[in-house]
Amino acid sequence: MAKQGQANHLQLSEQSEVLMLRYFFHFHSGSVITPDLEGSEFSSLEAAIAEAQRARKEIMADGAVAGRKYYFEIAVQGGRVVATVPFAHAF
Repeated sequence: MAKQGQANHLQLSEQSEVLMLRYFFHFHSGSVITPDLEGSEFSSLEAAIAEAQRARKEIMADGAVAGRKYYFEIAVQGGRVVATVPFAHAF
């Protein structure tokens, strides 16, 4: 019976693993694009968007982006854009 219980525990552990996806935060500054070549891993698109929003607030607090159009374009591996986080809605 102990072996059966161990097998059930092992199956639950394997099922509870979270799939991490790599998201790329390409920074747009007017007509200039700074690509994110490394990306970052997140458990969901919502988590990636939350990180982009946090970074946006930090960048805007420095005052370095006033007067121009800035935004993050969030893409997945392969280049498909899945979200855009504009700086105009930071606060």
